[in-house]
Amino acid sequence: MTNFFNKIKKIENKFIILLALDELIEEMSPTGVRSTVRKIGVNGQKLEGKVETHFSIVLFTMVKKSEKDAPASFHFITNNDGTTTAKSPMTMFPLVIDNDVMSVATRVKEFYNIKELSYNKDIN
Repeated sequence: MTNFFNKIKKIENKFIILLALDELIEEMSPTGVRSTVRKIGVNGQKLEGKVETHFSIVLFTMVKKSEKDAPASFHFITNNDGTTTAKSPMTMFPLVIDNDVMSVATRVKEFYNIKELSYNKDIN
């Protein structure tokens, strides 16, 4: 994982979509209050809670279960809501958006005024 981050640090004007599993982490504050936070899951403690620092946009999924027979709806949380480490520029998205990677990519291109996106196979 560290090798991956070293490679992406060298790429200029990077726009990377990283799909990862998250995990619930129970944290204790200095005052003794316990809380549960969603963070990107990693093996080992070296990168625990630090993966998000390498990216300017971090989105977390949210599943809303509707009524009994209705299908669930899928969304992205775009900024920290107290339970995730999600982040994005404050004016880029509302707090919750539809889970649609193409619309996210389109909005990022608009926000940063990116004309074309290219694939860099050297990250592999």
